[in-house]
Order: sequence, then structure tokens, then C-alpha cells
Amino acid sequence: MINIEINTTPFQIAKQSTVELALTEFNAKPPYAVLLNEQFLPNSLYPNTYLTEGDKLEVISAIQGG
Repeated sequence: MINIEINTTPFQIAKQSTVELALTEFNAKPPYAVLLNEQFLPNSLYPNTYLTEGDKLEVISAIQGG
């Protein structure tokens, strides 16, 4: 297991986990944008971006209003 943060909350995930897997385990609901260590990450890279100890994900959900 490795320790990461998702939206500033400590989170443990298996080694060799991708951003896509972390988002699934976090129950993130689309649409959303993701920052990995304060850098925007295109959703096309979620399945191939592996997380390491201490990484920080920020999941930003769209809010609709009118």
C-alpha cells in the first residue's frame, strides 16, 4: 500500500495503482477535472498514470447553476 491524498484527505491505495483506479475507489462522479501534484492531468492519461507515495490528487467537480 502507498499513502496519497485525495482532496487533502489521506488515502491508501495499492502499489502500482493508476489515477483511474484511485478515482474509482474514491467514488468520484463525472464530470470532473483532476490535478496531480498541482498539475492538470488530461483524462486520457488516467489509465496510464501510476501513483507513487505522497502523490496528491485534487478532484474538481463541475457545478451547474443558473
